[in-house]
Amino acid sequence: MKLKKVSRLDSVPLGEAFFTPEGYLRDRPIVTTCGIFEYEDDDGTVHYELRLPEDVFEPDSLKSYKGKPVIYTHNAGEITKDNVSRETIGTVLSDGIRDGTDVRAEIVIHDADKLQRGLRELSLGYDCDLEEKSGTWEGQHYDCIQHNIRINHLALVDTARAGHR
Repeated sequence: MKLKKVSRLDSVPLGEAFFTPEGYLRDRPIVTTCGIFEYEDDDGTVHYELRLPEDVFEPDSLKSYKGKPVIYTHNAGEITKDNVSRETIGTVLSDGIRDGTDVRAEIVIHDADKLQRGLRELSLGYDCDLEEKSGTWEGQHYDCIQHNIRINHLALVDTARAGHR
């Protein structure tokens, strides 16, 4: 099996959140799901990537959520020690938690004023290995399969790739 390392940005809406006495937003939203996601390459080509349950819920993948920064949009790209202090508006507090075919995570957004700008959906930034293997899953075509999913950050965004649940 030949794998290619790539980075991905996948989105879902914020869940049922509450504000702490300090004004922080706390939530346990769905942050991703299994299934086939649509991606567009730089040249405009669209392709479909399968995220199988065994990869989404793989223990090392779920462990990679905890402690990752929550940022405002994906404009910063990959978050590292060099940009984390200027980009972070919150933190993922837990490992990924399986909830049916979804993954939830405990989060806190310290700079809740960013929510005033209208971005209310969440998008994971992560690296994964792509297996260039097409097929059909639950009646839908896919072009490749994501494996070894490792989270880099969670971003507030405008539109959620993973759905509007």
